[in-house]
Order: sequence, then structure tokens, then C-alpha cells
Amino acid sequence: MDIFGKIRSNRSSMPEVDLSQGRSIAYSHSTTTRLMDVLDANGRGNVHGGVIMRVVDESAAIVAIKHASSQVIYVALDENGRPTPVPPLVPSSAEEEARIARARARREHMKKIEEELAKMQGEDGQA
Repeated sequence: MDIFGKIRSNRSSMPEVDLSQGRSIAYSHSTTTRLMDVLDANGRGNVHGGVIMRVVDESAAIVAIKHASSQVIYVALDENGRPTPVPPLVPSSAEEEARIARARARREHMKKIEEELAKMQGEDGQA
């Protein structure tokens, strides 16, 4: 099972949600358990703050992916906090090339869906 296979398999038990009203907390809820070991602690036996923040960040990512239906977009920001371009991905193997092609296809598919939704909303007189 791939890394998000369990999330997808559990999705069938998620409550039905009217997306125009948002998603419930129960829909995106996640529980994370992690055993802290000696490498996570300082000399006094306390867990490093950075380790705790990493777990918080990972948990937040899981919830965001569930909330957004595994469609999460990262945006690079410049020193002024504005979106900025990043270097393009350069595939180093046929597998990576195929992965990039699938991502482009998903992006195009989502763009068409968004255009259709905007068109439908315009026809209905909605904002």
C-alpha cells in the first residue's frame, strides 16, 4: 500500500460533506503517534523542540492533505512574502519523467474542472 493508501481506504468511512459549506473537523481529523528515542532528546532527557515541531508539521500536512483531498500546492515566497518562481524539475530517470507527466496531466485536468465550474457559476449568475 502506498504512503497515502490507508488514508484513501479510510476515506470511505468519512462523513459526507457539502463542499459549499466546507469540511467538518471530523473529516480531516488525524491522530499521530510517535515513539521518541534517545536521538530525539537532549542530555537531560527532554525532547528537542525542533523534533516536536517536526511532528506538528507532519501532522498538519496530513490534515491539510485530507482536507484538500490530497491536492496540496506549495508556493515559494520571496523575501517580501510574494510568490516567486522556482527552478523547474529536471527528471533524472524515465520513472521521474513519467511522474512529472502525470502531475502535469492532473494539473491540466484540475484547470479544466475549475474553468467549467467558473463557467457554470457565471451561467447561474453566482459570483
